[in-house]
Amino acid sequence: MKKEILFVRYGGLSPMKQDHYVPDSDPDKTFHNPPRKNGLYAMIKGYEDLFLLGATCHPNHISGKFSWLKDDEGNLIKDSNDIRTYSEQRNKNHDYTPEFKRFLKKRGIKENQIWSSKINDAKIDCPDDVECEVCPLKEKCDEIGNMPHYLTVLKKPKSFSYNGEIWHHLGEQLKPHEIIEKCGSWVKTEFDIFVKALDKDRHSTMKDGHKNEWYEKSDFNTRLHNPYKRTFGVTYSKDHLEVFIEKL
Repeated sequence: MKKEILFVRYGGLSPMKQDHYVPDSDPDKTFHNPPRKNGLYAMIKGYEDLFLLGATCHPNHISGKFSWLKDDEGNLIKDSNDIRTYSEQRNKNHDYTPEFKRFLKKRGIKENQIWSSKINDAKIDCPDDVECEVCPLKEKCDEIGNMPHYLTVLKKPKSFSYNGEIWHHLGEQLKPHEIIEKCGSWVKTEFDIFVKALDKDRHSTMKDGHKNEWYEKSDFNTRLHNPYKRTFGVTYSKDHLEVFIEKL
């Protein structure tokens, strides 16, 4: 891992109020809840995990990561079978039609930028102790569930450099005195300590890969210089490599 690391951010680079912040004392605090009320999430360039964008993928979200995809007349494009080809072998829609691919190419949009959302992103807090069929919110829930999806476009990310204090999930790779603060699964460290932890994590994951059954059956052993890059038969999650920066 090179010492100079670039980060990518989908959306703006200004710190944002984090609506999903909860204190450590909250029993519902999760792995991805932000460690501070204000700041911004980012990913290491080359280690992006788009799964992390799922909670903020609606075009109306304040982060501005997505926009609606419109046709040449300015109309929203419904997410439907009209834009996909059907595979009898797989018994499902699995690829975009040639016409839609040409449309994306004309717009300079890659296929992996295409997502979809409902126009109304309203959500319902379903009560845990009531069955769906007798729930008083069933009608509203069904109404939202049956709304059509329309295609959205993931905007291109912004790349930036940073070398200040940084929050990350790599505390297991560090000694207690190297950690400035903790919040849930997050730890805040100096940047050089983060780089050290990232390098340790990469080597630890690489060792784990060598124990994988694919190691003896393929050229996995010669290709596994970076376990987070796509390799033969093995894929490792990168969601723990997200970072949080309070201010650029």
